[in-house]
Amino acid sequence: MSDTPDCTERCSSEIHGDILCAALTKREVTDYQLCAFLSKTCYCCGTVKDSLGRTSLHIAASCGRTNIVKWLINYKHANINVKDIESGYTPLHRSIYYGKIHTAISLLKMGACIDTSDLDGLTVLEHAMKDLQLPLEPCISNSGEIYVWGQNTNYTLGPHQARSLPERLDLFYKENPDVEICCVCLEKFHSILLTRDGKVFASGHGQGGRLGLSTEETVLLPKQVRFGKAVALFNIKQISIARDHSVFLNENGQNCS
Repeated sequence: MSDTPDCTERCSSEIHGDILCAALTKREVTDYQLCAFLSKTCYCCGTVKDSLGRTSLHIAASCGRTNIVKWLINYKHANINVKDIESGYTPLHRSIYYGKIHTAISLLKMGACIDTSDLDGLTVLEHAMKDLQLPLEPCISNSGEIYVWGQNTNYTLGPHQARSLPERLDLFYKENPDVEICCVCLEKFHSILLTRDGKVFASGHGQGGRLGLSTEETVLLPKQVRFGKAVALFNIKQISIARDHSVFLNENGQNCS
């Protein structure tokens, strides 16, 4: 092989991509040797894709080759958030999927996006939690505080914009400082909160009366639901919701919807 790669700055050869991705799986080869081989084989070793739509960065992240990941991004113009064709995984997705946490940390420090979704609609954080064995008992803190994050297109998370990390619903607690939440139900267009002392709060789109607030207007900040005299004599103990309605059960066994 000549010292100059047989391609140009516009190379998109899948053959080159297959060669580069295969080479990166060789554990016995050092990072320095691999970087030299990648650079010598293809002018576009940071961007060319193999027959499965993966770049060298995808494979380096999957294998935990952190030094090569940094080299590809810093010197070979590799796109840190590029998706593969098969699953829509970014390099960060792949590093998390294969348990290469040290590589994932480096990608995050270099600016990898944690909000990008794969073809299944899962972000990196959702992948990290996907196989977690959750306890059978609900994990509700003694303080009963609510933390929200994610997309908020339908205002089911209160007045906040979309958030990548959990944030306390501070505006709600400013108006209701003594409230302790014990149960939360979320649907596409609304959410319902149940407090330890049997109060119910609702927010979201009110079309069709799904919020139980005697209005069909959109409510951004959770607002307390008021019940009739017969139901209000007893605290609400359970709540359940679907896309277009809400159901409440009080401690006397009365059902209200």
